[in-house]
Amino acid sequence: MMVPGLNGAISLVRLLKNNTALKTEEYKEEQQQVNNVAVCITTYKIADDYYCHISSVDPGAIISRAIGSTMEQARDKALVKASQRIKPS
Repeated sequence: MMVPGLNGAISLVRLLKNNTALKTEEYKEEQQQVNNVAVCITTYKIADDYYCHISSVDPGAIISRAIGSTMEQARDKALVKASQRIKPS
């Protein structure tokens, strides 16, 4: 279950199913440039949803997060948000 925080950011509330925590699947990390800024793109699946968060490589602050029904959809949504937030240098 996703719960928006006070600032609108999405966080994941850990659910228990049959007394076992849901498992992260298809975890993937990669580095890429967005508007000439090095970022780390992390994608993974929990239950039926795919999650993506993009953080700066240095100092590691999260720039954007997104959820989608496919890994590509979550990644694309997060990349759009990141490109809007990172101004070209």
